Amino acid sequence: GHALSARAVAEGKADIAALDALTWALIQRHDPFATTLREIARTEPTPVLPYITALTRDPEPLFDAISAAIADLSPDDRATLSLRGLVRIPAEAYLAIPNPPPPA
Repeated sequence: GHALSARAVAEGKADIAALDALTWALIQRHDPFATTLREIARTEPTPVLPYITALTRDPEPLFDAISAAIADLSPDDRATLSLRGLVRIPAEAYLAIPNPPPPA
């Protein structure tokens, strides 16, 4: 959806689009229309959405499996997917990031 929003701006069908940093980087890497766009603002970096599992499930084996899968990728594949690895972030730190208020 974000790439379609950016394309709509490039085609003059929209005036502005809000994109996450990874989508913007991928658009710049792969979509020729990116050269017709310009970044007008950037928010402070924040963690991406978390991986979530059931409360009854131990998250450590999942963390280990995903970390191993990322590590097993070739450097080129990791670069293509913009993956470096996983980071453990305490729930309190993640939840402390303020969410913007909903539109009025």
